[in-house]
Amino acid sequence: MVNYLPSSAFQSIRVMPLEIGTRLTLVAVDQVIQGVTFPMAGVLNRVDTGAALEGETINASYDGTVIGSTVTSATGAYSFNVSIPDVGDYMLLVSFEGSTRPGFVLGASRSLSDMVITGLEIPALIMGLVAPILVGGTLAYLSK
Repeated sequence: MVNYLPSSAFQSIRVMPLEIGTRLTLVAVDQVIQGVTFPMAGVLNRVDTGAALEGETINASYDGTVIGSTVTSATGAYSFNVSIPDVGDYMLLVSFEGSTRPGFVLGASRSLSDMVITGLEIPALIMGLVAPILVGGTLAYLSK
């Protein structure tokens, strides 16, 4: 008679959540006058189905300066009202850092847009003794 000795085998396994890709859009003007408020908006969707993602946090900034954060609506939409005080070229950034939902993880996504902030040019109408003009973002006066 043959006697078998006890034996066993094991292996580690990692169960990972399904990660769903996301797409974040950004729509904004590409040029605006300094200090003037402008909208920037977009939508957050799932890449696989195109479904809107409600209740997710979107962060916004320009050249590292934080604008703020907001939460997406039922249609996945978000919006910010932005005012940049200085003349120059800026990179707008919106980002979604990802989140966990029951049964899956939503992957992070971001969107970039270039824009230019210009000074308001006031024509120098020299009809009287003093005329206001904008010089390098500073209001100056020409006198006769």
